[in-house]
Amino acid sequence: REFNASKPNEKWCTDITEVVAPGLPKAYLCTVLDLYDRYPVGYAISKHNDTALVQSAYEQAIQAYPTAHP
Repeated sequence: REFNASKPNEKWCTDITEVVAPGLPKAYLCTVLDLYDRYPVGYAISKHNDTALVQSAYEQAIQAYPTAHP
């Protein structure tokens, strides 16, 4: 496992966090991180922890950084 990158947009990774708050339904936050500086390049929030959540976060990252080729 290589979690270090030598330049921006060389490696991206995702992580999903379950968010629980009193009185609110459970939610999931998926973040796409650039491993160079651990900067979040995209994210998505959903009621479901599924592939669609990850795809939404990835699509947001690609829209924000269209010239990136991680």
